[in-house]
Amino acid sequence: MREVPLFRRSQLVVVDHPVGTEAHTTSKMRPGKPFPPSEIVTLHHRQALQHATLSDGMEDHRIG
Repeated sequence: MREVPLFRRSQLVVVDHPVGTEAHTTSKMRPGKPFPPSEIVTLHHRQALQHATLSDGMEDHRIG
């Protein structure tokens, strides 16, 4: 059998934001405490990733 998460509380939030702006919440499902405070952040003028370096110092050529 699989364990199913139990939600004791849910909340619907409506965010009025300008066209071209994305709204995201910082809350995520976490396995346990401490839970960070939940916030809503907005993103605008997003740009594609241009360069990435892997943890071993090599460049990731899949980007771009």
